[in-house]
Amino acid sequence: MIRFCYAAGWAFAITLASTHAAGAPADEPRDFEFGTGLEANLGWMLLDAPAPSAFALPRSGSRAEVHGMSGLAMGAGVFVEGRLLSRIGLYVGAGYALETMSGELDVAGETVDVDLEQPALVMPALLQVFVRFGGITHFVAVGPELVVPLIPLAQTDPERRFPVAATAETHARLSVGWGAELPLPFSAVDLRIPLAVLGTWNPSLGDELGERVRVLPSDAVIYTVTPRFGVRLSLGAGIYF
Repeated sequence: MIRFCYAAGWAFAITLASTHAAGAPADEPRDFEFGTGLEANLGWMLLDAPAPSAFALPRSGSRAEVHGMSGLAMGAGVFVEGRLLSRIGLYVGAGYALETMSGELDVAGETVDVDLEQPALVMPALLQVFVRFGGITHFVAVGPELVVPLIPLAQTDPERRFPVAATAETHARLSVGWGAELPLPFSAVDLRIPLAVLGTWNPSLGDELGERVRVLPSDAVIYTVTPRFGVRLSLGAGIYF
């Protein structure tokens, strides 16, 4: 249902743009523009396997091995944006995101399914460059995103099959993307629909086993719920002055 809603939103925006924006005349560049609005996104996250990925459990002595994890992420928030000469801009946002990942943990020859969940506050600050052609404003964006985790969760499927837990720390990740801004045909107010595809990378997360999991003396495995890579589709609506 969530995927359908996002797909419907994108289809509506593209249809609206083809109907109204393609034939619209190009606006004259403004010395300064300010905008604010709402944004929602849907994406995919990846936490690749560490190297080495195998270790011994301290209490039982059993061999265990962790694998890569991936899953869906979704979020929503608000943004403000300033532009100079309609060419260079700064986008600052604040929103809530829910990132989920699933993977496998091998313990003593058995495979345990593990599900991770990280709710977080995400605050991007992106530098943007705009180019207008075909009646639509296109842009590229790059900059950091501050991620502040709330309460991460970990569980096995079925539940309590093996003791697992989750932890996460505040971190910054790099975001790079491309998008297009679709104007809405209202003369009284400047409303726009920004669409974007963004990729993220967490440079602070390395390949070591200790950066993925921590093992307690009781044999419990503590996962780091911090995706290393991600990609997301973003759909927004903003008013500009």
